[in-house]
Formats: sequence, C-alpha cells, structure tokens
Amino acid sequence: MRVDRRRLITALVVLALLAGLFATRLWRIDAASLWEDDYLNLDRALMPLAGMAAVQKWQGPADTIFDFQPPLVYAAQHLALAIHQSSLAARLPSLLASLLTPLGLWLLGRRLFGPAVGLVATVLCTFLLYPLNYAQAIKTYALLLCLAVYSLWLIARAVAVGDRKSWIAYGGCALALLYTGYQGLPVFAAESLWAGVMLWRRRPAEGHAGLLRRLSPLLVTGAVVTAAYLPWLQAVFFVRDFLYDPAIRPWAGLDFTFAGKILRGFIGPDTDVPTAFVVAWCIALILGLGDGLRRRQWAETGLLALTAGTTSLALVSSHGLLRQILEARHGVTVFPSLVLWASCGVVVCGQIAIRALSRFRFGRQAGITAGALACLVLLWPSLVGYRDFYHRSMSLDREFFHWLDDVRGDADALEFQGYKRNTRRFAAGWYLPGRFGEAGTFAAPGYRRILVSDTFYTDAAARRPRPVGVPLGEFGALFTTTRVALVPAASRAPLVMDPGPDGIWCYKDDFRDRRFYADALSAANTTLDTELGMLRPARYSRPASATWAFEVPPGTTLSKLRLTVTAALFKQHPTVASDSELIVAAGANRDHMTDLGVIGQEAFPVKDGRPVTTSSPFFDEMGFYHGRCRKVAVDYAVPADLAASGRVYVRVSYQPGHKEGFLNLAGLAVTADLSGKAAALGAESPLAIQARHLLRNVRAVPWREVDDGTDVGLFAFAAPEFDGLAGLGLPVGTSEEGEAFRAAHPGLSPVAVLHDRAGTIALSVYDSTLTSPGIGLSAKTPERRIRGLPDFGKEPASLRLTGTISIPTLRLGATSLTIPVLAPAGSTLTLTPGGKGRITFVPDWTGPASRLTAPMSYARDVTPSKLERGALTCKVGCNCAFAYTFASALPITELRLRAFPLVYANPCRKCEPNRATVAVSTDGGKTYRPLVEETGGEECTWTPAGAYSYRRLRLDPPAKTVIVAFKLQQGEQAGFLSPSWNVDDMYIEADLDARALPPLHLSGPDLHVSLTNPERNDFALFLRPGPWPFSSRTAQPEF
Repeated sequence: MRVDRRRLITALVVLALLAGLFATRLWRIDAASLWEDDYLNLDRALMPLAGMAAVQKWQGPADTIFDFQPPLVYAAQHLALAIHQSSLAARLPSLLASLLTPLGLWLLGRRLFGPAVGLVATVLCTFLLYPLNYAQAIKTYALLLCLAVYSLWLIARAVAVGDRKSWIAYGGCALALLYTGYQGLPVFAAESLWAGVMLWRRRPAEGHAGLLRRLSPLLVTGAVVTAAYLPWLQAVFFVRDFLYDPAIRPWAGLDFTFAGKILRGFIGPDTDVPTAFVVAWCIALILGLGDGLRRRQWAETGLLALTAGTTSLALVSSHGLLRQILEARHGVTVFPSLVLWASCGVVVCGQIAIRALSRFRFGRQAGITAGALACLVLLWPSLVGYRDFYHRSMSLDREFFHWLDDVRGDADALEFQGYKRNTRRFAAGWYLPGRFGEAGTFAAPGYRRILVSDTFYTDAAARRPRPVGVPLGEFGALFTTTRVALVPAASRAPLVMDPGPDGIWCYKDDFRDRRFYADALSAANTTLDTELGMLRPARYSRPASATWAFEVPPGTTLSKLRLTVTAALFKQHPTVASDSELIVAAGANRDHMTDLGVIGQEAFPVKDGRPVTTSSPFFDEMGFYHGRCRKVAVDYAVPADLAASGRVYVRVSYQPGHKEGFLNLAGLAVTADLSGKAAALGAESPLAIQARHLLRNVRAVPWREVDDGTDVGLFAFAAPEFDGLAGLGLPVGTSEEGEAFRAAHPGLSPVAVLHDRAGTIALSVYDSTLTSPGIGLSAKTPERRIRGLPDFGKEPASLRLTGTISIPTLRLGATSLTIPVLAPAGSTLTLTPGGKGRITFVPDWTGPASRLTAPMSYARDVTPSKLERGALTCKVGCNCAFAYTFASALPITELRLRAFPLVYANPCRKCEPNRATVAVSTDGGKTYRPLVEETGGEECTWTPAGAYSYRRLRLDPPAKTVIVAFKLQQGEQAGFLSPSWNVDDMYIEADLDARALPPLHLSGPDLHVSLTNPERNDFALFLRPGPWPFSSRTAQPEF
C-alpha cells in the first residue's frame, strides 16, 4: 500500500497542532487563584439576565462596581454556571472560544495570503502566551478575539463569494462581536468600509448601473446588524460620557517606548521581553507587510490595516479615564492583523532561504527549516514564560480565605474595609459560601463577633488606624497590607430617650465609628464604612434597610420628633439620572410604617446648573468619582402620635435602580421634645431601662464572686458611682465584683459600655472568651458551664476543636459524643456529626526545637533553620526525617498538602544531591507513596522564593490512618518552610466521612460541657447551629 507522504505529513502537523492547542489551554486551567477581574465577571454572570443587561447598559449599581462590557460574555458565563457553579465552568466560554481561534486564523490566513501563512498564524496563535492567557481567564477577551478573527474571515469570504449564506453568517458574527466588546465597533465599521470599497471597485459589464445591486447584500446586512444593535447603542454613548475626562491628553506619551510596551504585551508574558525579540517581531511585521504590498495584495493588506488602524486610533484617541492604563489586552482586535503580518514575514524568511539555496537538493527543506526557526524566534519569549504562567498567582485570595476559614475565633460575621472592599466581599461569598454572615445583616439586636478585614496601601500602614478588637493577623501582598481583627458588637437597642432639663433629647450617628451595630434594631444587606462615614448597601444590586427603635421613658410624653437623614450619592454621568432611592419611614409598629419621604438624585443640590459636591475618601480603586460625592440632609417631622405605644421606629430603606449612581446613608439625627420628667433613679429610670435592653440582647448572666474558670458567658459590672444598677434585679455585678473579674482576666477590654446622660460610663460588659476564643477543655479544666447560649433550633449542630485532640469524649448537656480522631497538637477538627468533617494542621516552626517537634509522631536530627525564620532543616552533617500522624475511625477520604521546600541545588555531580521529599502512608507505615521531591532550582541556587508544592490525594478506599513523612538530606542545604505568619502557609488537610456519628442536638440557654477523658486532650471547643458550611473552593485543583 502506497502512502501519500504529503498527506501523512499534513495529518501529523494537524495532530501536533491539536495536541498543542488542547494541552496549552487545558493544563492547570483552574489552578490560578481568582482575582478582581474574575470577580467582576462572576458577579454579573450570577445575576438574572435581564437585571445584568440593565446594569451593564447604564453602569447601574453592581456589587463589584464597574465592568465596561456589553452583556454577551456574561450571558455565556451565566449559562455555564447554570450547569455547574464553579470557576472552571465560568472559564468554559473563554476556553471554547480559544480552541476555535486558531482554526479561524488558518481560514483567514489561507484566504488572504495562502495556506502557508494560515499554517504559521495557527502555530503562533496556538503557542503565544497572549491568547493563551485569555483562554484560561473569566473575561471577555478570548471570545472577543475569536469573533474578531471569524468576522474578518467571513467578510472576506462574503465579498469574494457573495452568496446569501456568507452574508448571513457574517451578520450573525458581527452582531455577536458588537455585543461582546466595545472594541467590536471600530472593527465592524472598518469591515463595512472595506467591503463597500471592494464591491464598488468591481466593474461588471453593465457599468455603474449594477452598483446598488452589488452593494445591496452589504447594505442589508449592515442595516440588520445596526437595527439589532440599536437597543444597546445608548450604552455606547453612556459609557463614553461616563468615562470622559477633559484632563486626559490622549496623544501624550505616544512614542517608541509606548509602542514597545504594547508590542511586548502581545508577544510575551510581560513587559520585560528582551529588546532583541521586539526587534525580531518588528522585522517580521515589516517583511510581511512589505511582501503584501510588493505582491499588490491591496485588498488583503487593506482589510488588516483598516481594522487594526481604526481600533488603535479609537483606543489612543480616547479621552476616557481608562486611556491612562491602556495595555495590549485592550487592543485584542489588533492581534489578528499582527499575527498574520508576522506570519507573512516568517513565510518570506522561508522563501528567501529557498531562493538562496535553490541550487541544492535540500533547498525546499532549508526554506521550511528557516521558516520554522523564524517562527521559533517569535515564539521564544512565550515558550520560556510557560512555567511562570502556569504557576502564576494572580492574587492570594484563595489562600486568604483558606486561612480565614480556619482562623482561631468564634466569628458570626465578616466585614471588609479599605482597598477593593467590594470585590473582596464578593470573593468571600464565592470562596466561603455560608461560612460567615454579613456584618450589616441582623434581624434582631444581640451580641455578635465580627471579623474585620482592612486592606490598604502598605506605605500608609503607619497612618492607618488599627481595627478595634482582638488582632488576629497582619500580612502583606504586593503593594497592600491586610489586617484582620475580631471585633465584638453588642446591641443596646431599642434606644431609650433620656432628656435633659430642657426636655430635649438628641441622637446622632455619622457612621464614622461602630455605634451603628450597637444602636440599630435590625438591618439587612448593609455594611458600615467608617472610612467614608457612610452606611452602604453591602451589595448595591439588592435592596437594603436599617431600622432604629426609640423608646419614650415612663413619666414622659413625646410632643415632637424631628428626623434628619443625610444621603450621599456618588454620581459621574452628566445627564442620565440615577434611579436608586432611599425611602424614609416611621411608625409605632415596625411591621407597618408610614413613608415620610423618598431621597433620590433630584434631592441633591445643584448650583449654576452643576451638582454641588464635597470631597470624599476613595470610593473605588480607579477614581471614577475623582474623590467627590454629593450630599444632602433632609429633615422630616415625625407625627408624635406614632409614639403613642411608647416606642417609635425609624427605617431607612435602599431601593436599587439600574442607572449609574451609588446611593448611601451618610448620617442619621433625631431630636425629640418630651414633656414630663423621667425617673432619675430606680428600675424605671432611662439608664436602668437601657441597661435592661443591653443585658437582654447580649444574654448577660450574673458573675459569681469565686471565679473557678468554668463559667463561659457575658458578664456585666456597674461603675463605682452606679452600684445601684446591681440592686435592680439585673444580671449586673457591683464595682467591687468588677475589680475581682478584671483581676482574674488581666488585659480584657469590655465589649460594650453604657453611658449615662452626661457621658459617664455606668456599666461595662465583658466577654471572657474574646481574647481566648472557644470553650477551653483540658485536664486542668475538664468542665465548663456555657451561659446565655443562642438558640440552636431543631437543626443538628456542628462543632470545631482546636488544639491537642486525642479521641475525646464530650458530654454536652444530656448528650455524650465520642470523637474517634487523633491528630497532631495544634490541629483543627471541624465536624458535623452525621455529615462531614475536616482536619487542618498548620505547623508552627517559629519556636524552639522542643516545641517544634512536639506535634510530630517521629523526629530525627531536625532543628530550626539558622538561615530562614520558620524553616525546619537538619543538624549539621546529618540527614533528617520527621512525620505527622492522623488516625481516625471516621474514614479519611481525601488528603491535601501544601509544602514549601527549600533546597540548594548542589553543583557537585559526584555528590548526593540535596533533596526534600514528602511521602504518605495509609497502611500504618508499611508502604509509602511519594508526593513531593524537590532538588532545588538552577545549579547553585535555592528553590525560588514562594515556590510551593501542592498535592491532592483522593483515598479510595478511604483510610483510617495517614502518616505524612518528610525527609531531608545534606544538612542545612535542604529544609521545609512553614511561614505561619502568612496566609500562604504550609498545611496538611484531610476530609472525613462523619456519617457514622449520630447528629448532635443542643438546646440553651445554659449548657454544661465536660471532657470525660481529659488525658492528652487540651483544646478549645466551638459550637455552631446547623451543619458546618465546608467549602471546596479554597482547595487548589491539582494537575
């Protein structure tokens, strides 16, 4: 059988390209952590389609501020997320588009310049990092590039062939391009102009009489596409006017440095591409363009030049705010022209070689080799950047939320302040769904512990006020620093009016401190922004509300109530008004209130036709609002009869619109005129009533004079001048008891204080577990009494143990629970009996050797490193090893490891190489499976800083014992790092199947907890109503 050699080679080339295409696109596709641009797309993709389209059309209130794109890519991601809600599913539209793009370039290159150019363009598109980057991104660029390539091919085909199907296909592709990105507008205009010129230049026999007939397919297609795009045309002008900044000088900085930066973005992984390769690309482009002109391929060259030129001109001539951050990614529709011209240049190189060696038999082969080498030169910056690309870290968000999930402390809610607070709030909901509540969402007053995460520019660290509460961590990433603190929030609502001698009582909150959490009766979808001095919607796309209750004390009558609501509006577009509103209501019944008024954009003052603005701290990272916002204070007279029941409720509700403008509550003030006289002392005094509200809300309990350390709860103590509060039947200790309590808990700050009318502290409330979170159980304290437990409801409870865990048996009220788990000291065991469980162990190698080896089940010749803090290495001249053992009667179904090996690459070829290895055994140490082996970086260098090894091992069948063994050889030149002060720390994590345990049901308000086998157990216990919301999104996929 005779084999057609040419067809065989063609088939092999096609197979190689397909293999390269799929390999480069699929390899580690979901490994990189998500970052801000991903959250912008995910936010919109998770919206209802109609609401998303309206928000994108008018840049209306979205949860993650702005993303300036038409709706098609979000709709595609919406459909992908409907199949499976994961980041991998969200990447599918980009992946599919990127797989189709090389085929489109082959078709386009073949039609314009021949099959050789099409083949080279396919190779370049397959292996360049520029399209590869967007193939794995949750962004619009991959789809935009794909549609731009196919629209070029289809318009060239339609002009050449002229059949109806070609024009219909082009019209559909062009419309999709327009609805994918605004960069499609100049492309469509250029293609239409080019097609019109090409059709007009044709000279049929009938002369100019057939001009209309020749142009009719183009005109009809253009009219249909334009009509279909008309509903979105308003968005184009809206975005232009919104971003317009007359201070922008578009032509400034247009020099060779700028051009080199853009070209580097197209040809390599970053802007550090060596100049030699930039020159090589310029030569290829010049050769390709020159060859097209030499061959008089005016139409083909004109199509590429017109589309690339109009797109580039539109970008660089813009007066928009985004002009100052112009990068290669914004010119994605220029990429097809650059690749095709460069491909022509590669083909020219091959042709030159063929002509030069035409006298030899191998001339053709030499030409192919020369072209291949030229192609390799163009690809080289991308090829050498593959390793960094596939191990890139766009952000540390995944690591941060993994750390936050396991942070020691019993937190009820999560709050973000500072830099990128909106996107980080969305990221928290993505990575840890259901783990934390919103700080500004609570149905009733109570006591909560709030995790406050504050991110800011590192150079402002010295000036940045630290969050109040208990600091839990501080770490840096790139140019920012994040501080995390556990902040208590104790509510005293309803607020009792305590008028002065003139009968006037005043209340004011400008939201620059945290009193909102103490004073509000309830709230939904709000977040306190003390930097802005505003109460903002946590998610601007959803309704929000906050309610306050004001109580008239006995002996007085409310005669007049005045309410002042201050609103703040961030608004940029000059003509299209925001349609978001604040609705102010009041009433005697919180469920049936009377609307007092509505605050919208029309309420804000205007002077000489321009809005009156005030300076404001940054609202968004890009500075779209130039540090300015509009403010207005609106007064309302509240009818006194609304307080006939002795209490008046005030509610401010936020109703989101769809048009640009972010509306916030910037202040609330209440002034009440009361007649009569309130009791100065006793149980009916305003101070005593307010104390009763506070203590009931926080479920305070009496403190015993003899504190044996077994009681867990909130305790209140009167100030010396207010010991009378202790004799009113309230759970309040005297000032002497308060001194004894503070002596037993040195350094403990109150979680709430209550002042009298003059501002003197009358009452302080303490949480004994705030600085030492959890219910401590050990041989020293095997029993604890939990006082004021929240209602656990009917759902089974879950629990978390942090410390030394050695098969403990707990007595929780009348329920006994044995937890058949043995883990290294310092582990965290999270468990929903009857459901799932997880063990997380983060080694701390920052202390002395004795403490360092205590959690290990085996250790030989290990010592703290003298070269790197937090690292573990071998004693001088020794090899060493250590191991951690996890044993569980509950099946261990999956093991995850992140390790940071530090190894110096030994240049001695005759010596044993320095090595750091990790292996795992699931059969009690009989056999080991290798997980990690590191021998260093390049010769005579250490492992690159920050490099880590991640392994994810699914255990089938499940294991009962897991031994993770670490081995090091060659003394101090090999080690492992456990940077416990960072979020990207080393950890070992194991998933458990806890269905064999009976569900745990608890009831309050008091619960007796005991550890019946305290030997070798010493841990803090945390209880949570309902199943623990385990998240798989903080686990990195392994490839």
